[in-house]
Amino acid sequence: MENSILKVPAEIKYLPKIRNYIEYRALQKNYSEKIIHAVKLATEEVCTNVIRHGYKDIKNGTIQIEVISKRNSLTVNIIDQGQTYDPKQVKDPDLNEYVLSGKMGGLGIMMIRKLMDEIRYKVTPRGNELQLTKYRQQISDSRFSKLWLFFEKTFKSQFLAYGSLIFFFG
Repeated sequence: MENSILKVPAEIKYLPKIRNYIEYRALQKNYSEKIIHAVKLATEEVCTNVIRHGYKDIKNGTIQIEVISKRNSLTVNIIDQGQTYDPKQVKDPDLNEYVLSGKMGGLGIMMIRKLMDEIRYKVTPRGNELQLTKYRQQISDSRFSKLWLFFEKTFKSQFLAYGSLIFFFG
């Protein structure tokens, strides 16, 4: 098992650094492009929520990213000191109702659940810890992974400029 740590200010402009860090660490351990993209997308969604909601009324927050690679899994542990929020308490929305209502946003946790194999949350002395794990043998061709690949290849410069897929979806 090998792990490494990145600590950045809780600001949208640092999302590309987080994505690049995860990709670099995962490529070192020969993870597939599908796994890497799934983990990057899920991590970016979590970090965007931490920045926008967890640190909403808190200045100078940080996000710590720990990448833990094992032989058969890639885990990202996201640590912050913002407001607590347990994603396990959130139910997936009814997509038919969601579409009919015209609502924008609010699908991030559902997307994370679809992309990742394990999600664990706990509050520790270090802060809020959300652990996302993806296994090598369980990657699927999800719509979210395909969408991420499309946007990353097509709009790479816009991602670097805006820092988040969330800007494309509201």
